[in-house]
Amino acid sequence: MRTNTTHKQTLVLSFPYRRLNLARITELQNRLHPLVTQPDQEIVLDLRQVLWIDCSAVGCLVAMNQLALANRSRLVLTNLTGNVQLLADTLNLSKIINIVNTEKKSSNSKQLLNC
Repeated sequence: MRTNTTHKQTLVLSFPYRRLNLARITELQNRLHPLVTQPDQEIVLDLRQVLWIDCSAVGCLVAMNQLALANRSRLVLTNLTGNVQLLADTLNLSKIINIVNTEKKSSNSKQLLNC
């Protein structure tokens, strides 16, 4: 995992694995939980490497989003690949979690993390 500090407020995380499944959920939760429980943060999760995602990962992302909202923070998913976007569309995830097509470039970016 790599951490590179650049500024405040927005955290950008890159998930480097091809599969986001039950085997990787604990690692993702351990990385996201301390971030989403901090108030007034924007956490951008870059999923450009992820080709496949399972229901346990979706549940984890929804739970992390709920924690973020409870702490006045925001979880954003970005750069979804074809199959992941198809799943997100099928489940109407964009009604629950913020999804953007490309990584948000922000001047107030705080960290670049590899999960």
